[in-house]
Formats: sequence, C-alpha cells, structure tokens
Amino acid sequence: MVKRKKMSTERTWKGPKRKNMKVTKAAGTAPKFERSHERFTWKGVLYSDGQKLFKILPPPRHRRGITVAGSCSWLSVASALEAANRACGIEVGQLAWEDLLELVGTEAQCRIGSCLRALKYRGIRTRADYLQGNMEAKRYRISQYTEFCRPELMDENVVSGLDKDNIKAAIDNALSKSAVICFFPISDNYYTDFNAGVGNIYQYDETQTVFMDDGRVATHTAMVTGFGFEEDIPYFQIQDCNGKGFGKKGFCRILPSSIISIFAFDILQD
Repeated sequence: MVKRKKMSTERTWKGPKRKNMKVTKAAGTAPKFERSHERFTWKGVLYSDGQKLFKILPPPRHRRGITVAGSCSWLSVASALEAANRACGIEVGQLAWEDLLELVGTEAQCRIGSCLRALKYRGIRTRADYLQGNMEAKRYRISQYTEFCRPELMDENVVSGLDKDNIKAAIDNALSKSAVICFFPISDNYYTDFNAGVGNIYQYDETQTVFMDDGRVATHTAMVTGFGFEEDIPYFQIQDCNGKGFGKKGFCRILPSSIISIFAFDILQD
C-alpha cells in the first residue's frame, strides 16, 4: 500500500475508525452499522503536492456522443486512477480512457477486471500524450486490485448486492485509497432518481429492470467517492459519467444492496 503525504488543512476528511466497527442486522431490514452518524467523502477534498493545492477528484466526465459499448467502464476506471494518484500526492492530468479501450477492446469479458489487468501490466497515458501519439510518455499503472462481491451468487441470471462483510471491507478501502469502482444493475428508476438534480438513493428494482438487446440485465459502472448513512441505512456516494447535470452535479447515492461488485486498487509509483 502506498504511503500518503499529509492532507491539506483547508479541508480534511474524518471517516470512521476501523477498530470495533461492528455490523448488526435487524430481522427483515438492511444491514445497520453502529456509529452511523459518521460520513466520508472525497468530494471537494484538497491535496497538496508541496507547491499547490488541487482537488483529488476529477470533474465528472460525460459520455455524451461516445457510442462505444461499456463506455461507463472506461471513463470510471480512468477517473478513479486519476483520483488515486492525486490522493498519493501525484498531480496528474486527465487520463486517456481511449488508451485503455485500445488495450482491452470492446469484446472483453468482465470489462472492469480486464481494465484493471491492463492498468497493472501496461498502464495508460494522459490524454494529452495520447492525442499527440507519444508512445514514450509515462504510463500510469496499478500494483494490485481486489474485488468485493458475493461469489456464490455471481451468476448471469442472478442479481444480488453486497452483504454486510463486503460493505465493511469496501468502506475500509474507501478510507485507505482515493476511490474505488462499483458495478451495479440498472432499473428504470435509476434515471428518474437522478435526472434534473434529484438526490434520491438508488435501489435496484427488479420489476423495472432494463434489459440489453441480447436479453441480459443492463449494468453500469461508476466511481465510489464516499459513504454515509440515512436513518442508519448505509449508502455509497458515486460519481457518475453522465455529466454534471445528472444527480447532484454528477454525484449520486446508491444502496450497497444494489451493488454487484466493488473493485479497489493500489497505484504503482515510480
């Protein structure tokens, strides 16, 4: 795990201490956490590279006009890698999701896992270097990655969210890394919950499932940027790739029970 430099004092985060963060579950309810008054977000947090302050999170990307299948995966992974470098004190420009697309291809199985493997062994360039065709430019890589999911329910015909142990593990990783990536199914209420600045907490509704042309359940990828609780029920904050007009200026909330998998990673520093 990489060692971070000191955070800016202009705005720092206060997340829950990891010790004794017990999880309980009442019959017939979602998992509840003790100390549910705690909140954490990377949104607006500044970091110093020793000379200047900058925001850890990149601006929300917008996939308008991008017709490549699975564009949410390429955009979200690139944004998460930018944020992870900045959280470690490395100022990096916008990274080229197109570079990642060329490495992985549109036919890859499990796009997020394929993207992370590409970042581990090849890495991607900044958008400026990519557009200039600079093949000798620095490539930003990761050293390892982890997936939190429920493997016993990972079936193409089953959609199931994180359990309480995976929720806690994902929160721990959100506290030790700049950003993680989540993968979840889409139902019609996803768009109504977040269009025009609506700030609801998204919960997948199987009665409103959106299907792709081949009959599979439609899924989406986003960068996890924080977590919190509403009436003792945990949620994750995400940065979507549908622009600043989606959700609250590009940020939304989702129930852990509606997330299939969460991926966390460590960056590779030179």
